[in-house]
Amino acid sequence: MSAISNEALAFWRAAERDRITFDILSAAANAPLESLCFNAQQYVEKLLKAALTLRGVAFRRTHDIATLAELLTAAGGDLPAPLDALKSLAPCAVLARYADFPFVDIDRDELTRLVTGAGPWAAKLRKLYSLP
Repeated sequence: MSAISNEALAFWRAAERDRITFDILSAAANAPLESLCFNAQQYVEKLLKAALTLRGVAFRRTHDIATLAELLTAAGGDLPAPLDALKSLAPCAVLARYADFPFVDIDRDELTRLVTGAGPWAAKLRKLYSLP
C-alpha cells in the first residue's frame, strides 16, 4: 500500500473514532449540542482530508471545512453533503468548544443527517481507491 493510501487510512481511522463518539453521544438525550457538533465536524473534516490525500491535493493544517471542501471540488471530487450544509459545521470546530452555542444554526437532527450521509460517501470513495 502506498504512503498516500496509508495517510488516507489514518484520516479514516481518526474519523471513525469521531463517528463512534458522535453515535454514543447522540444516543444520550442530555448530550450537549456543542459536543455533538464538535464530533460531527471532526468526522466530516477528517473524511475530507482523506479524500484530498487520495487525490494528491496538498492542504494546510486547518479545521476549515469550507476550505477543504472547496479544494476537493476544485480537484474534481464530490462532497458528502452540499457545501452550505458543510459550512454550517464551521463553528463546531473550535468556537463551540469554548463559548456558548447560540451562534450556530444547526440542530441534532441536521448533525445526524450530515454524519449519516457522509458514511456512504466515504465507503464509495474507499471502494473507488480499493482501500480496505
